[in-house]
Amino acid sequence: MKRFLLSAIALLLLAGCSQKSLVKSDHPTEPIEKPSTFCRVINPPNPLLLGTWEGSFLRSKSGKDDQNFVRYKVIKYGDKYAVHQYRVWKKGRKKKVGWLSWVIDGDEIIGQPERFGVRLFVEGGAVYYTIRGLTEPVRMIRVSD
Repeated sequence: MKRFLLSAIALLLLAGCSQKSLVKSDHPTEPIEKPSTFCRVINPPNPLLLGTWEGSFLRSKSGKDDQNFVRYKVIKYGDKYAVHQYRVWKKGRKKKVGWLSWVIDGDEIIGQPERFGVRLFVEGGAVYYTIRGLTEPVRMIRVSD
């Protein structure tokens, strides 16, 4: 009986460790290493923009609703700034993950190319996200790293 219990405990521990490693590798912002590209800075960012922000929104295109999820991490690396993005849409079939060479101008970060209308910005002490096709900006939520 003891042997069975020890085997069962060992099996559960191994299963738990493998699950933990799966979760870590699937984390939206992992790995965050040295940025591969940096932002062009017109004016240093509002300190509120620094850190990790996420939000979700419903975007309608061609009469179909599409749930979107976005997570951004804005960091200062030395004397430069970098933005890391994790974005999922089309029920997870489309995903964009990586460092972005966007433009920072004080209270806003402007996505490149500008034709997509992507912006992170501060308004009234809150951080918002917008993209082409949204009727109003999405209020972002700060998340811990």
